[in-house]
Parts: sequence; C-alpha cells; structure tokens
Amino acid sequence: MLGDLAGRVLEQVGYGAPAIADILGKLREALDQGATGNHGECDVRFRAEAGQLTIVVAYAGGREWRVTRALPD
Repeated sequence: MLGDLAGRVLEQVGYGAPAIADILGKLREALDQGATGNHGECDVRFRAEAGQLTIVVAYAGGREWRVTRALPD
C-alpha cells in the first residue's frame, strides 16, 4: 500500500517512470531493512522544499533512512 501511495505522490509531483522506479526501489530497500531488523512500525514523511523532494523513513529505536532528489522542472 505504501508503495502505491508513494508512486502516486511521485507521479503527481511530475517524476518520470525511471525516476519513480529508482525512488520506489530505494524505499522498498529501507522498508525491507526495517522489517528484517524487527523495528516494527515506521513513520514515512514526504517533504518538498528548496527545489528538492526528501522522503524519510524512521523506525522507533532504529535508524533513519532518507532519499533526496531534485524536483522535476
């Protein structure tokens, strides 16, 4: 479900299919690592600021993962 939501957000922002696939792949890796580490629930934040989109995945008691990419023109 999170992948579908993230994909829709990225489409609405204007990213092309290759960029969406890359970002979703990185998001999936972060979620898989959190599941493997038994971190349980996580918070996911999307933030657009200063021409960049940042996605942050944070696990309680675990590490924080983030990816930043320039917003499309």
